[in-house]
Amino acid sequence: MKKEELDKYCGYIVDIVFYDGSVACGELEFIPAYSAKYNFRHPGFYYIGNMSFKSTEVKKIKIVEEESEDHHGN
Repeated sequence: MKKEELDKYCGYIVDIVFYDGSVACGELEFIPAYSAKYNFRHPGFYYIGNMSFKSTEVKKIKIVEEESEDHHGN
């Protein structure tokens, strides 16, 4: 999957199926920089919990739960 397409799902609770057959469910995050703000996780990767991956590893994705209004401080 292309990064631009996967970016649309950041902040949502999603189900992801990877090309290797594994699956993940949780809030999708992208880590743009190595810093305390992002818990010093590896930049340039997507995360669900502690699981990191690149966009090219994602075969399918679907939203399980819409983001809450409070999620972005609205």
